[in-house]
Amino acid sequence: MLTIGDLPEHVLLEVLARVPARNLLCNCRLVCSQWRRLVDDPEMWKIKFQRKSGPETQESKAFFIYSHREKNLIKNPCGKEGLDSWAMRVPSEGHWKTEELSEEDLAALPVESFLQRNSYAKKKDSSPQWVNRCFAACDGLCSKAQLIILKDVGYWDELIDEARPNIAVNECYYCPPGSRYQLSVKMLDADFQLLHILHTEGRGSEAPRWRRISQGIIECQAGLRYILFEHLAVNGSGQPPENSVRVTRSSVTLGPFNWDEDFIEPFPDSDDEGGASGSGCN
Repeated sequence: MLTIGDLPEHVLLEVLARVPARNLLCNCRLVCSQWRRLVDDPEMWKIKFQRKSGPETQESKAFFIYSHREKNLIKNPCGKEGLDSWAMRVPSEGHWKTEELSEEDLAALPVESFLQRNSYAKKKDSSPQWVNRCFAACDGLCSKAQLIILKDVGYWDELIDEARPNIAVNECYYCPPGSRYQLSVKMLDADFQLLHILHTEGRGSEAPRWRRISQGIIECQAGLRYILFEHLAVNGSGQPPENSVRVTRSSVTLGPFNWDEDFIEPFPDSDDEGGASGSGCN
């Protein structure tokens, strides 16, 4: 006697696509590894969206984003793979390198997770697995960037335009005396025209410490197709090589976040060491 487990996978995909989104994630996804893989497959959610079934369609979109909430769209965010996935920008007098974080650095880093936790899956208490490396700026002006193509990471045009997810940007940085650090995150349309920008700048102080940036956009604009994540750093003159601008734990995540719980303004305890612009609603 045939069971549902004997169905060809493409038929099983069609069957699961008819199940309400909440049941898919709460129940079906837990049945076995095959069902989990199918529930996580963007193809199934495309099938659900194309049926245009009123409230269920909107719920499906929200749940799809929730199910991918821990997906950091930044590749190689801590330098574990050297400088892979990062493009060096012009002008750039200096260069970037990767290095191990010291025990002192690790103890001083902010404890917040650099990946948004998936509250729906009740993973807020799970401990993130850190990579104990960072990017360090060397010599003069250093600049690097990474372009995120949303379609290539599972967020196709219709999903962005109709669901309009929130966008959260997080990073940790260290800026020694006389140094300068900038982070620009640009939201671009299909023609690479600027829709919105998140910009943060930090300047070194006599008592430098690791700081965490957290910025975001509530309901991104329709038409968003690319996110350009750019770093710029200049070390202070006369600073030894080991005392340079460093960045780590970069992340860009999409999802319907609880903003009161997940969103933290940058630099809450200081007005003279840095600033931010561009966060908030479109």
